[in-house]
Amino acid sequence: MLADKKNACVVISGASGAIGGSLASLLLSKGYSVIGISRSTPSQEMRLQSPDVSWLVYDSSLCNAEAYVVDELTQLIGSKSLMGVFHCSGRHSNSSPMDLTHRDYLDSIEGNLFSTINVVTLTLDLVRSGGSIIVLNSQAAVSASANEIAYGVAKRAVSSYIDGMQIEATKRGLQIVNVLCGAVQSSMAKGRPGYDKFISLSELSEVLYSLSIAGKSLRLKDVEVLRRCY
Repeated sequence: MLADKKNACVVISGASGAIGGSLASLLLSKGYSVIGISRSTPSQEMRLQSPDVSWLVYDSSLCNAEAYVVDELTQLIGSKSLMGVFHCSGRHSNSSPMDLTHRDYLDSIEGNLFSTINVVTLTLDLVRSGGSIIVLNSQAAVSASANEIAYGVAKRAVSSYIDGMQIEATKRGLQIVNVLCGAVQSSMAKGRPGYDKFISLSELSEVLYSLSIAGKSLRLKDVEVLRRCY
């Protein structure tokens, strides 16, 4: 990222969620301008909680970005340098494998794989050389629980997509990093046993930021971020 942070901005998808919101707060505190992507118009409460975040309303799980979405994001970036993209949105599912329908699998693919493809496609040519696209994936891509099969299938597909995009990112001088993350203290995990031992939001935010500024001569690809209790 740029040394002159006053001229640098970042994009965070899922900025209205727990992980994206924590990351936005961290990056704002470090002097970056933050553009948040939200599937729906942020509530007045959300805008008051994050008054320094500029918002792009775009549901990346549904369709490719139309020209007006690209134009709006370009206007939000303005004269600043887009030096980081953090894709933090996703859709968790938990259901008995024998109860899963075709639609359940499609919902998970749309909310996880398609959203990743669309955010990367939207921003790939806007990020300045030397910048990073950090995709928050899941350990379910490696080993999903019995009731997370649809979720795991979609997350494994995300890993395959990111692997395939390495050449395109390298051509542009970018990092595209697949972060295989364990359970986080987010709203999605509320009620799960051992919640207090999950990865904290603040710690995860620091790690994601560190990955985005790591190295000039090295290339990061797959990074595992695991909680200490396993």
